[in-house]
Amino acid sequence: MYPMPCRTSQVCPQCDVYNGKKDLSDRLHICGECRYETHRDVAATQVNRISLLNQVIVEEIELTGKHRHQLPQKR
Repeated sequence: MYPMPCRTSQVCPQCDVYNGKKDLSDRLHICGECRYETHRDVAATQVNRISLLNQVIVEEIELTGKHRHQLPQKR
């Protein structure tokens, strides 16, 4: 089991920029850097997915010396 990353609703899943703490009433993620816009929970899930995929790839490289997974492309 992999640990979940912290501050997932504060990081942009498109450009990986930290956008700061949001109030719970702020339901929309709008990146101040790349202007990516989506529901805050969707953005947090995307950050989690990218983080977990990266952990799997690192583990696979450590075990086999190569990887077969494709990282999600940033828009």
